[in-house]
Amino acid sequence: TKAKTIMDENKLPMIEKLMYSRCASDAKTPVKLAKCVVELFLARTKYKNLEKLRRIQEYIHLNQKCTKYMEFLNEQNQNFIENENLPIDMKMKNTFDPQLEQVMKIINSVMDEKFSLLSPQIMPVLPTKKHPNLLSPTILSFNKDGFVSLPDIFHSVNAGKDEQNAWMDLLMYITGTGRKLDKVLKDLKPQIEQMKNKILPAIIKMEEMERKMKILKQTLSENQQLKMNKNGYAFLELDQMEFIHGKNHNYGKNDLAEYEHEVKLEDYIKFLSTLNEKNETNVLRRSKRQELKSNYEWMQWHALKPWAFVNRLNETVIFEAIILSPHAFFNEFLVLEVNTHDILAPRAFKITTLSPAFLMSRILSPLAFGTEVLSPRVLAALILSPMTLYTEIISPQVLEVHVGSPDALHVQVLSPNILGPRVFSPDALGVLILSPNVLSPRWISEERGLVEVCTVFTKCI
Repeated sequence: TKAKTIMDENKLPMIEKLMYSRCASDAKTPVKLAKCVVELFLARTKYKNLEKLRRIQEYIHLNQKCTKYMEFLNEQNQNFIENENLPIDMKMKNTFDPQLEQVMKIINSVMDEKFSLLSPQIMPVLPTKKHPNLLSPTILSFNKDGFVSLPDIFHSVNAGKDEQNAWMDLLMYITGTGRKLDKVLKDLKPQIEQMKNKILPAIIKMEEMERKMKILKQTLSENQQLKMNKNGYAFLELDQMEFIHGKNHNYGKNDLAEYEHEVKLEDYIKFLSTLNEKNETNVLRRSKRQELKSNYEWMQWHALKPWAFVNRLNETVIFEAIILSPHAFFNEFLVLEVNTHDILAPRAFKITTLSPAFLMSRILSPLAFGTEVLSPRVLAALILSPMTLYTEIISPQVLEVHVGSPDALHVQVLSPNILGPRVFSPDALGVLILSPNVLSPRWISEERGLVEVCTVFTKCI
């Protein structure tokens, strides 16, 4: 009864009714009959092969749209650079997907500058481009294209749109086009998801930002316009920032003075100068530092954020916690750290210069291949954090406690250890030059293979 109700609907194509009648006549059990009815349910809603084709066409359309917009931005940037006489060449990287090129071949898209001789196209899936040809017609196209197209045939026999879709879906199945579409969709699945979830939303956001910027230019104050004409840039007011970024933005909440904005701008330019062009996308992994909000960074929390190839220049960090975040190839220059803590954050190939540290702790954070120059440490605790293959030059330690943190293969020059007790922290295979231990008791912390060159104390307590 349910099947009869569905077939009585005008929207169901005749071909589906015939296929159901054949299936129902062959069904010998209620289960098989139910399967026939289920196929009728599916036929009522969509056509599989046409849906696959629609998804591929949609992806191609979105790809072309995004590429066109990026070319537009590239042209605008290049024009700006040329007008300013800047020695920079802006070119957009060619990101055309080779898989998409394969799709275009599969769906019979014809390249420009092509000449066809005695080469008819039979049942092409997408409309073909116009190009020079001789005796090379398009026959039985799935679109209104060429000679004797399928839509024209169906229209001549008074077939409705649903009827046409059903027949074309069936022909695509018979000719094997459906299997090719399955393979294409499988191969393109990551690209399609990236296009819908990342690239397209980003393009839409950029278009919206461009629209807002055009409106913003009309709201500039007289002072801002003077700054633009004189300097080429101007700082936005708080209400203008809210218009561009929304009320929940992270910019301008501190209501900085103009000179503070200038300092932030200079900081960002300095930051750009430290980037490695080849590893630019991987230079900074710590999100707060990427923002470079000022020279002074407060309340830093970094958990599960490893990084490498980072340069920190001229910063003051107060209260920083690095947890489960190993890092390597890390340079610090003119960095003052106060109340910083490393937990399960091993380090390697670290160079520290003119960077004192106060109230610091390292827990389960070993160091290998490190160098410290003119970087004293005061009130520090190293717990289960061994160090090996490191050098300290003019980097004294005051009130530094070592617990279960042995040192090996190290060199210390003019780096005394004052009031620094060591517990279960032996020293092995090191060279100490003018680096005495002053009032630094040891418990179960033997010294083995050390060479000391000291003019004042060779060993105190």
